[in-house]
Amino acid sequence: MTSPLALALALPGEGLEESVLAAFERTRGFDVRRRCLELEDLLGLAQSGQLDVALIAGTVLRWDGDVVARLQTCGVCVIALVADQSQEQRFRQWGVDAVMTIQMSAFDADEVITEVTSVVTQTRSRKDRHPHSFAHDVSSGIAGESVAQTQDPFAPPAVDKPQAKVMTVWGPTGAPGRSTTAVGVASALAQRDHRVLLIDADPYGGALALMLGRREPDIPGLASACRLAHHGRLTPTQLMGLVHHVEPGLDLMTGLLRADRWPELRPAALEQVWSLARDLWDVVVIDVGFCLEEDEELSYDSMVPRRNATTISALATADHIVAVGSMDAIGLARLVRGLDDLKQVVGREPSVVVANRGMGRSRQVAVQRQVKEILRETGHDVPAMVLPFDREACSEALHAGRSLIRVAPQSALAKNLHLLARTLVSHLGGEQGVELGDRTALGRLRRLSA
Repeated sequence: MTSPLALALALPGEGLEESVLAAFERTRGFDVRRRCLELEDLLGLAQSGQLDVALIAGTVLRWDGDVVARLQTCGVCVIALVADQSQEQRFRQWGVDAVMTIQMSAFDADEVITEVTSVVTQTRSRKDRHPHSFAHDVSSGIAGESVAQTQDPFAPPAVDKPQAKVMTVWGPTGAPGRSTTAVGVASALAQRDHRVLLIDADPYGGALALMLGRREPDIPGLASACRLAHHGRLTPTQLMGLVHHVEPGLDLMTGLLRADRWPELRPAALEQVWSLARDLWDVVVIDVGFCLEEDEELSYDSMVPRRNATTISALATADHIVAVGSMDAIGLARLVRGLDDLKQVVGREPSVVVANRGMGRSRQVAVQRQVKEILRETGHDVPAMVLPFDREACSEALHAGRSLIRVAPQSALAKNLHLLARTLVSHLGGEQGVELGDRTALGRLRRLSA
């Protein structure tokens, strides 16, 4: 015999809780565990594992994307009852499992029960097939027609294009050149007629704004986008208004200039930013921090913000990971240990390993083979590439506030960054704009590192 679903009602002040409660209490398939007047009650019940379904409504409680994500992380199916279009838009952006539009003048609790049962069945079936997917695209009309999903009237016209690929540039501690590599790859891709968004997502303090000549003290960027997403107000137009055009085809979303503001980068909000960025650009390049550790003192409490969650979120959403290490004994040792941690955290190897600050061109192939051998001996059979050290070109680019690709296009470092970009483009699976000759870039890199 199937046990009844544990249900919690969070409908204070909406004038419908009594009707819904009475209807569910006479239904065999549900067990109403609690009527929650505070968010803490609802979250505590979910964390204890005693809740299957949460029926929520309105604006009396402090709903936001984090609350919805926390409930879903605990395996709770979240269903929202809304009365107007603005509430529907917010709950949809927060990713609830279903939104039901109700009219108090013609409210039918039995229809709510029917729809809740249907949504729970569909959601559980999909979660069994895709356990990491919580979003549910169900809109039900209760006692009236459902409100259509709200569209941003000022959004760019929709085009039939594949979702952008996300490339996350990561590297271990010790300043191995993550940001230089991220800027170089993004600029090289922009020169190949891709619309590229470069995001600074380093929770320990970003550098991309200064590197690309944006020296204003408090310019909006990723933190502002996360705040809007957290409150369910992030639209395509607003996201595009938070980026800065730095080069033809290249836009920049700045990060945290003050490291103590890292709690503003909430994982649930970041997921919305990544998803929306995929829809608006061709390629998204994310520069992240070095640390992959979880705070063991806080690991028992899934509700506490974690500083490294930003880096882990960007790595988890990435289609391709570029791992950057410094080309010296200490840097390579840190890189190898970091690759072990990376595989443990995200469950896969990077698409390519970049050893930065390498030798001159005459020894590059030999050094690249040595790096490949070190990686293979330590259990990491991935393509490897060595970027030459060019202090003069890097200094010139930093002083100019522009990418090295633009400032010193003939330098050995710029040419190798172009090769790295072509290698990553070849991973994109034949996107428009990829030239035939570029499809051999990955093979060329593998031959060099064989």
